[in-house]
Amino acid sequence: GHVRHDVPAIAAHWRRWLPVQRLPFLGAWPSWQQALRVELQALNGSPGADQGRPPLLHHPLAGVLAERYLGCLEQVTGGRTVATAYSDACPEEPPLSFAAPALPLVLAANRLTDRLEGINAVPLLQRPALRAMLLDALEALP
Repeated sequence: GHVRHDVPAIAAHWRRWLPVQRLPFLGAWPSWQQALRVELQALNGSPGADQGRPPLLHHPLAGVLAERYLGCLEQVTGGRTVATAYSDACPEEPPLSFAAPALPLVLAANRLTDRLEGINAVPLLQRPALRAMLLDALEALP
């Protein structure tokens, strides 16, 4: 929804004053997807991993386009996408638990990472290799 609605509205607003160049969203960058693959491979070798397809935890998405994207992400990364509802702030809710390490698809700590317990649930920008890859890619942009 952010990519289809919010970002175009923000770009339209700023185009009234200056040129705006839009790029594909981060999740579509092949280099980012490959970096996620490497991170998942490392998770798969960590203690408690099921040596299968580590879960990629994401906010629930709807629609054909979202399904295609998640299918592509699974194919490229070797992980399995798992919709993980976490947008309702409710302190009484128990922590989310997974039997094996999982990779939350969030750049920074949020309600999802706050609710994950007992696994390596570090946000993406707190993972050194992913942070370095992203900073290098952003610095290379025109």
